[in-house]
Amino acid sequence: MKIFKNIIFAILLLFMTTNLFAKAAGYIVWVDSLRLREAPSGDSKVITSLKKYDELTALGENKIDDYEAVLSDIKFLGGWIKVKTKQNLTGWAYKPALSNIIIDNGLKFYVIKSDLFVIQEKSEIVLKKISFKAEKNAIFNDIAVYTTGNVKIIGVRLGDSLANAQPQFDNVYNHYAAYHIKRNEFSPQISGYPHFCGFSKSGDYAMFDGFANDTPTLIYSATHLRPVHEFTPLKKGEWENDSVKYEEVAGKKYPGLPDLSKNKVYVKSCIWDNLSVNIIKVYEKSE
Repeated sequence: MKIFKNIIFAILLLFMTTNLFAKAAGYIVWVDSLRLREAPSGDSKVITSLKKYDELTALGENKIDDYEAVLSDIKFLGGWIKVKTKQNLTGWAYKPALSNIIIDNGLKFYVIKSDLFVIQEKSEIVLKKISFKAEKNAIFNDIAVYTTGNVKIIGVRLGDSLANAQPQFDNVYNHYAAYHIKRNEFSPQISGYPHFCGFSKSGDYAMFDGFANDTPTLIYSATHLRPVHEFTPLKKGEWENDSVKYEEVAGKKYPGLPDLSKNKVYVKSCIWDNLSVNIIKVYEKSE
């Protein structure tokens, strides 16, 4: 009973202190050349030509995603976004040709095709870059950044090309990487677990799953920038209480890396009508 009460307390703390995410701060052009137009239409008058790496401030968006264009030899279908350039020119840009910029605590993050950049905001110095291994001709133009302590979990998502059309969900991205600020270090690419579930109470662990029922789940060490434990979904009949179930799991040993096999965490998910639902969180053991 004492352990269960401690877990409930950890649940309350989790929602108050973790899962912090940074907000978008504008857009960057990822194509070599892009026309800035007077209206949200491919037939509208051209104001100027934007270049790769030009940064833009977002002013508004046309919600009609019906314009088809070829970018980097790939067909895209999307809408238009009203932007302002650094030269104070205002117009409409084709949104699939833009990648969102995230600024968080003096760091700027964006992805150009398959390359993820970490930039010092004031000096514009490139601190680190990682290239994601992905499908042929993959274009990533959407990112999210989640922060815990000195570590940022960064998700990248494919652009809305006709070949990669897919529904968009919060906290669901094609690939992830972890970036340690003080060590200026990237983790290897995290793939196969598209749904970021959140952080543990202390922020030492992150959790990912497959965003579907009965999919594997990954517990990731934010401190060591590597997996701690991989497991299949919990089974009916394990520790349950009022349609909430728990499992205590330990980390794994990896050759040549610090031993986290004694690290204990609780995994919690909810079930309704005996079906597993992916509301899964990680809680560290509280003695």
